[in-house]
Amino acid sequence: MLPARREDMIVIGCGCLGSALAARLGASHNVFVHDVDAARLKPLRSGAVRGVTPLERLGDSKGRVFDAAIITTKCRDVKSAAAALARHCQVRRVLFLQNGDFSLTWTRRTFRDAAVCRGVTTIAASMGARGKVDILFEGQTYVGAFSGELADARWFVDIFERAGLRASSVADYRGAVWAKLIFSAVMNPLPVLIDGDYGAIRDDNDIYDLVLAAMDEGRKVAQALKIPLAFDPAAIVRALRCSETRGVAHRGSMYHDLTRHVPSEMTYITGAVTAHARVLGIKTPLLDTIGALTRIMEQYGKFGR
Repeated sequence: MLPARREDMIVIGCGCLGSALAARLGASHNVFVHDVDAARLKPLRSGAVRGVTPLERLGDSKGRVFDAAIITTKCRDVKSAAAALARHCQVRRVLFLQNGDFSLTWTRRTFRDAAVCRGVTTIAASMGARGKVDILFEGQTYVGAFSGELADARWFVDIFERAGLRASSVADYRGAVWAKLIFSAVMNPLPVLIDGDYGAIRDDNDIYDLVLAAMDEGRKVAQALKIPLAFDPAAIVRALRCSETRGVAHRGSMYHDLTRHVPSEMTYITGAVTAHARVLGIKTPLLDTIGALTRIMEQYGKFGR
Protein backbone atom coordinates (compact mmCIF):
# COMPACT_ATOMS: atom_id res chain seq x y z
CA MET A 1 0.00 0.00 0.00
CA LEU A 2 1.34 3.44 -0.95
CA PRO A 3 1.91 5.84 1.95
CA ALA A 4 -0.66 8.62 2.40
CA ARG A 5 0.33 11.93 0.83
CA ARG A 6 2.12 14.44 3.06
CA GLU A 7 0.00 17.58 2.91
CA ASP A 8 1.46 21.09 3.11
CA MET A 9 -0.16 22.85 6.08
CA ILE A 10 0.25 26.01 8.09
CA VAL A 11 -0.78 26.56 11.72
CA ILE A 12 -1.40 30.17 12.74
CA GLY A 13 -1.09 30.69 16.49
CA CYS A 14 1.53 28.84 18.53
CA GLY A 15 0.02 28.80 21.98
CA CYS A 16 -0.35 25.48 23.77
CA LEU A 17 -2.99 24.11 21.40
CA GLY A 18 -1.39 25.32 18.17
CA SER A 19 2.04 24.04 19.18
CA ALA A 20 0.64 20.68 20.28
CA LEU A 21 -1.24 20.23 17.01
CA ALA A 22 1.78 21.25 14.93
CA ALA A 23 3.97 18.74 16.72
CA ARG A 24 1.49 15.91 16.15
CA LEU A 25 0.70 16.86 12.54
CA GLY A 26 4.37 17.30 11.69
CA ALA A 27 4.92 13.56 11.98
CA SER A 28 2.63 12.95 8.99
CA HIS A 29 2.63 16.24 7.08
CA ASN A 30 4.78 19.24 6.15
CA VAL A 31 3.73 21.78 8.77
CA PHE A 32 4.66 25.46 8.86
CA VAL A 33 3.85 27.54 11.94
CA HIS A 34 3.51 31.26 12.53
CA ASP A 35 2.79 33.50 15.49
CA VAL A 36 3.04 37.29 15.79
CA ASP A 37 4.92 36.65 19.05
CA ALA A 38 8.22 35.31 17.74
CA ALA A 39 9.14 34.02 21.23
CA ARG A 40 6.44 31.37 20.89
CA LEU A 41 8.26 29.95 17.90
CA LYS A 42 11.47 29.36 19.86
CA PRO A 43 10.68 25.80 21.07
CA LEU A 44 9.70 24.83 17.52
CA ARG A 45 12.70 26.61 16.01
CA SER A 46 15.15 24.32 17.80
CA GLY A 47 14.53 21.58 15.25
CA ALA A 48 13.50 19.14 17.96
CA VAL A 49 10.03 18.83 16.43
CA ARG A 50 10.41 17.03 13.12
CA GLY A 51 8.30 18.10 10.17
CA VAL A 52 7.63 21.59 11.61
CA THR A 53 9.06 24.77 10.07
CA PRO A 54 8.63 28.07 12.00
CA LEU A 55 7.93 31.26 10.03
CA GLU A 56 8.63 34.54 11.78
CA ARG A 57 7.09 36.37 8.79
CA LEU A 58 4.20 35.05 6.74
CA GLY A 59 5.76 36.80 3.78
CA ASP A 60 8.52 34.17 3.88
CA SER A 61 6.00 31.71 2.43
CA LYS A 62 4.65 34.09 -0.21
CA GLY A 63 3.57 32.27 -3.35
CA ARG A 64 3.37 28.89 -1.63
CA VAL A 65 0.06 27.03 -1.90
CA PHE A 66 -1.02 25.31 1.31
CA ASP A 67 -3.46 22.42 1.28
CA ALA A 68 -4.82 23.73 4.58
CA ALA A 69 -4.44 26.37 7.27
CA ILE A 70 -5.46 25.89 10.90
CA ILE A 71 -6.02 29.09 12.87
CA THR A 72 -5.79 28.60 16.64
CA THR A 73 -5.38 32.22 17.75
CA LYS A 74 -7.55 33.86 20.41
CA CYS A 75 -11.00 34.91 19.21
CA ARG A 76 -10.08 38.59 19.35
CA ASP A 77 -7.17 37.96 16.96
CA VAL A 78 -9.01 35.77 14.46
CA LYS A 79 -9.80 38.49 11.89
CA SER A 80 -6.32 39.99 11.82
CA ALA A 81 -4.69 36.55 11.63
CA ALA A 82 -7.00 35.52 8.78
CA ALA A 83 -6.37 38.77 6.88
CA ALA A 84 -2.60 38.34 7.15
CA LEU A 85 -2.85 34.72 6.01
CA ALA A 86 -5.00 35.62 2.99
CA ARG A 87 -2.68 38.50 2.08
CA HIS A 88 0.49 36.41 1.99
CA CYS A 89 -0.54 32.83 1.27
CA GLN A 90 -2.79 30.76 -0.94
CA VAL A 91 -4.80 28.14 0.96
CA ARG A 92 -7.28 25.56 -0.23
CA ARG A 93 -8.99 25.01 3.14
CA VAL A 94 -9.10 26.96 6.39
CA LEU A 95 -10.08 25.60 9.81
CA PHE A 96 -10.90 27.95 12.68
CA LEU A 97 -10.28 26.03 15.90
CA GLN A 98 -11.24 28.26 18.84
CA ASN A 99 -13.22 28.24 22.05
CA GLY A 100 -15.89 30.92 21.86
CA ASP A 101 -18.72 32.21 19.73
CA PHE A 102 -18.05 34.60 16.86
CA SER A 103 -19.36 35.25 13.35
CA LEU A 104 -17.66 33.79 10.28
CA THR A 105 -19.63 35.69 7.64
CA TRP A 106 -16.63 37.92 6.86
CA THR A 107 -14.59 34.86 5.82
CA ARG A 108 -16.54 34.66 2.55
CA ARG A 109 -14.78 37.89 1.49
CA THR A 110 -11.41 37.01 3.02
CA PHE A 111 -11.16 33.49 1.58
CA ARG A 112 -13.05 33.64 -1.72
CA ASP A 113 -11.43 30.54 -3.18
CA ALA A 114 -11.00 28.44 -0.04
CA ALA A 115 -13.36 26.16 1.86
CA VAL A 116 -13.86 27.39 5.43
CA CYS A 117 -14.46 25.02 8.34
CA ARG A 118 -15.18 25.67 11.99
CA GLY A 119 -14.23 23.31 14.77
CA VAL A 120 -13.54 22.85 18.45
CA THR A 121 -11.41 20.46 20.41
CA THR A 122 -11.50 19.04 23.91
CA ILE A 123 -7.74 18.50 23.83
CA ALA A 124 -6.10 20.06 26.91
CA ALA A 125 -2.47 21.09 26.52
CA SER A 126 0.02 22.97 28.67
CA MET A 127 3.50 24.39 28.25
CA GLY A 128 6.03 22.20 30.04
CA ALA A 129 9.70 22.53 30.79
CA ARG A 130 11.93 24.20 28.16
CA GLY A 131 8.95 25.15 26.05
CA LYS A 132 7.83 21.55 25.51
CA VAL A 133 4.08 21.28 25.03
CA ASP A 134 2.37 18.46 26.89
CA ILE A 135 -1.06 17.09 26.00
CA LEU A 136 -2.78 16.51 29.33
CA PHE A 137 -6.07 15.24 27.93
CA GLU A 138 -6.25 13.69 24.45
CA GLY A 139 -9.86 14.70 23.92
CA GLN A 140 -11.73 14.84 20.62
CA THR A 141 -11.78 17.35 17.77
CA TYR A 142 -15.04 18.17 15.96
CA VAL A 143 -15.08 19.80 12.53
CA GLY A 144 -17.96 21.13 10.44
CA ALA A 145 -18.15 23.10 7.20
CA PHE A 146 -19.06 26.80 7.13
CA SER A 147 -18.51 27.48 3.43
CA GLY A 148 -17.81 24.45 1.31
CA GLU A 149 -18.92 20.85 1.64
CA LEU A 150 -18.99 18.37 4.49
CA ALA A 151 -16.25 16.61 2.53
CA ASP A 152 -13.92 19.48 3.49
CA ALA A 153 -14.63 18.86 7.18
CA ARG A 154 -14.00 15.16 6.64
CA TRP A 155 -10.69 16.04 4.96
CA PHE A 156 -9.53 17.68 8.19
CA VAL A 157 -10.80 14.71 10.21
CA ASP A 158 -8.68 12.40 8.08
CA ILE A 159 -5.67 14.66 8.58
CA PHE A 160 -6.08 14.58 12.38
CA GLU A 161 -6.68 10.83 12.49
CA ARG A 162 -3.56 10.17 10.43
CA ALA A 163 -1.67 12.16 13.08
CA GLY A 164 -3.06 9.93 15.85
CA LEU A 165 -5.66 12.45 17.04
CA ARG A 166 -9.30 11.59 17.64
CA ALA A 167 -11.62 13.57 15.37
CA SER A 168 -15.08 13.48 13.82
CA SER A 169 -17.07 15.58 11.36
CA VAL A 170 -20.41 17.20 12.25
CA ALA A 171 -23.19 18.25 9.89
CA ASP A 172 -23.81 21.50 11.80
CA TYR A 173 -20.68 23.07 13.27
CA ARG A 174 -22.81 25.11 15.71
CA GLY A 175 -23.59 21.97 17.71
CA ALA A 176 -19.90 21.39 18.36
CA VAL A 177 -19.15 25.07 19.00
CA TRP A 178 -21.97 25.37 21.54
CA ALA A 179 -21.17 22.12 23.32
CA LYS A 180 -17.61 23.34 23.92
CA LEU A 181 -18.87 26.88 24.62
CA ILE A 182 -21.08 25.64 27.47
CA PHE A 183 -18.18 23.66 28.92
CA SER A 184 -15.74 26.56 28.61
CA ALA A 185 -18.23 29.14 29.94
CA VAL A 186 -17.99 27.41 33.32
CA MET A 187 -14.70 25.55 33.38
CA ASN A 188 -12.50 28.32 31.94
CA PRO A 189 -13.38 30.87 34.66
CA LEU A 190 -13.42 28.27 37.47
CA PRO A 191 -9.64 28.17 38.11
CA VAL A 192 -9.63 32.00 38.17
CA LEU A 193 -12.33 32.10 40.84
CA ILE A 194 -10.84 29.39 43.08
CA ASP A 195 -7.15 29.98 42.25
CA GLY A 196 -6.89 26.26 41.62
CA ASP A 197 -7.31 23.67 38.90
CA TYR A 198 -9.93 21.29 37.54
CA GLY A 199 -9.19 18.93 40.41
CA ALA A 200 -11.65 21.00 42.45
CA ILE A 201 -14.59 19.27 40.76
CA ARG A 202 -13.26 15.98 42.10
CA ASP A 203 -12.42 17.21 45.57
CA ASP A 204 -15.36 19.52 46.34
CA ASN A 205 -18.95 18.35 45.88
CA ASP A 206 -20.35 21.88 46.08
CA ILE A 207 -18.13 23.05 43.23
CA TYR A 208 -19.04 19.98 41.19
CA ASP A 209 -22.77 20.59 41.69
CA LEU A 210 -22.36 24.28 40.84
CA VAL A 211 -20.52 23.45 37.61
CA LEU A 212 -23.24 21.06 36.44
CA ALA A 213 -26.04 23.51 37.36
CA ALA A 214 -24.33 26.35 35.45
CA MET A 215 -23.90 24.10 32.42
CA ASP A 216 -27.63 23.33 32.55
CA GLU A 217 -28.25 27.06 32.12
CA GLY A 218 -26.08 27.07 29.02
CA ARG A 219 -27.86 24.01 27.66
CA LYS A 220 -31.22 25.81 27.95
CA VAL A 221 -29.85 28.68 25.85
CA ALA A 222 -28.67 26.26 23.14
CA GLN A 223 -32.09 24.56 23.16
CA ALA A 224 -33.81 27.93 22.72
CA LEU A 225 -31.53 28.61 19.74
CA LYS A 226 -32.51 25.19 18.37
CA ILE A 227 -28.90 24.03 18.31
CA PRO A 228 -28.53 20.29 19.02
CA LEU A 229 -25.28 19.75 20.90
CA ALA A 230 -22.68 17.54 19.24
CA PHE A 231 -21.65 16.14 22.62
CA ASP A 232 -22.60 16.48 26.27
CA PRO A 233 -20.30 19.03 27.96
CA ALA A 234 -21.22 17.64 31.38
CA ALA A 235 -19.89 14.23 30.30
CA ILE A 236 -16.39 15.71 30.16
CA VAL A 237 -16.84 17.07 33.69
CA ARG A 238 -17.99 13.68 34.95
CA ALA A 239 -15.01 12.02 33.24
CA LEU A 240 -12.60 14.50 34.81
CA ARG A 241 -14.19 13.97 38.23
CA CYS A 242 -13.48 10.24 38.01
CA SER A 243 -10.11 10.65 36.33
CA GLU A 244 -6.66 10.14 37.77
CA THR A 245 -5.04 11.62 34.66
CA ARG A 246 -3.04 14.84 34.49
CA GLY A 247 -6.05 16.53 32.89
CA VAL A 248 -7.51 17.33 36.30
CA ALA A 249 -4.53 19.58 37.01
CA HIS A 250 -5.39 21.77 34.02
CA ARG A 251 -6.18 25.45 34.69
CA GLY A 252 -7.40 26.51 31.27
CA SER A 253 -6.39 29.38 29.02
CA MET A 254 -8.24 32.10 30.91
CA TYR A 255 -6.23 31.56 34.09
CA HIS A 256 -2.95 31.72 32.19
CA ASP A 257 -4.04 34.79 30.23
CA LEU A 258 -4.84 36.68 33.42
CA THR A 259 -1.61 35.53 35.07
CA ARG A 260 0.23 37.17 32.16
CA HIS A 261 -2.10 40.21 32.38
CA VAL A 262 -3.49 39.49 28.91
CA PRO A 263 -7.18 40.40 28.43
CA SER A 264 -9.36 37.32 28.86
CA GLU A 265 -11.78 35.92 26.30
CA MET A 266 -14.71 36.30 28.68
CA THR A 267 -16.75 38.24 26.09
CA TYR A 268 -16.47 35.40 23.58
CA ILE A 269 -17.11 32.57 26.05
CA THR A 270 -19.22 33.07 29.20
CA GLY A 271 -20.29 36.51 27.98
CA ALA A 272 -21.44 35.06 24.66
CA VAL A 273 -23.79 32.60 26.37
CA THR A 274 -25.28 35.22 28.70
CA ALA A 275 -25.65 37.72 25.84
CA HIS A 276 -27.75 35.21 23.89
CA ALA A 277 -29.71 34.44 27.05
CA ARG A 278 -30.64 38.10 27.56
CA VAL A 279 -31.91 38.39 23.97
CA LEU A 280 -33.97 35.23 24.42
CA GLY A 281 -35.29 36.26 27.83
CA ILE A 282 -33.70 33.25 29.56
CA LYS A 283 -32.43 33.68 33.12
CA THR A 284 -28.88 32.49 33.74
CA PRO A 285 -28.10 33.61 37.32
CA LEU A 286 -25.16 31.24 37.81
CA LEU A 287 -23.46 32.11 34.52
CA ASP A 288 -24.14 35.82 35.14
CA THR A 289 -22.44 35.55 38.54
CA ILE A 290 -19.50 33.54 37.20
CA GLY A 291 -18.97 36.15 34.47
CA ALA A 292 -19.25 39.12 36.84
CA LEU A 293 -16.88 37.64 39.44
CA THR A 294 -14.31 36.75 36.79
CA ARG A 295 -14.37 40.29 35.40
CA ILE A 296 -13.90 41.65 38.94
CA MET A 297 -10.94 39.32 39.50
CA GLU A 298 -9.49 40.41 36.17
CA GLN A 299 -9.81 44.10 36.96
CA TYR A 300 -9.43 44.38 40.73
CA GLY A 301 -8.44 41.04 42.22
CA LYS A 302 -5.32 38.95 42.22
CA PHE A 303 -5.09 39.13 38.45
CA GLY A 304 -5.76 42.88 38.23
CA ARG A 305 -3.20 45.11 36.62
